[in-house]
Amino acid sequence: MTKELPEKVRRVISSPVRVLPAAGDLPGLPRMLASRISARLGSDGYNRERTAIFLISHGRKTDKEPASNLTGIRKAVAHITDFDEIYNVQLEGAVSLKNWRTMTHLRKALFIPLMAGDGDHCLHDIPDAVNARSDEHVDILAPVGTWWELSNLLADYVNRNWLSCRCVTGKSKSSETRELAPCLTED
Repeated sequence: MTKELPEKVRRVISSPVRVLPAAGDLPGLPRMLASRISARLGSDGYNRERTAIFLISHGRKTDKEPASNLTGIRKAVAHITDFDEIYNVQLEGAVSLKNWRTMTHLRKALFIPLMAGDGDHCLHDIPDAVNARSDEHVDILAPVGTWWELSNLLADYVNRNWLSCRCVTGKSKSSETRELAPCLTED
């Protein structure tokens, strides 16, 4: 069984069929982020002109820059909010979260973990990397994967793509889907 698992994982990763997309690829994610940012900037003494926003992804040690989909999300959020001080940072790789102070002169910052849950990265690694000082006003939001709005985006995606019998490839109940996710295709 353990020897079969890497092959099954490889097949799932390389398959064009996806049960659900990565959250970063969900339509509406930039709008959801922009709404949360706007609400947050409207409270707790935040000022649009004096607050920097940092979208935190995990990254990889070999990354030279954030993934293009993350850069696209940042650009879309900046466009929606009409806000320039939004940055992509990573826990690993280039554009490190630890260097956030070099990206902006602002000392008010809002950090948004683009992560699925509130595990060790969100509980320890991110606060340690931010390393807030007494002259700074920083806030680290809960990871995006825990936001109730994300459930709505997922439900909308499922309603549009699965319940209407269209999967990502446009084929209904494809052989790949039956093989990789039989629970979705059982009659």
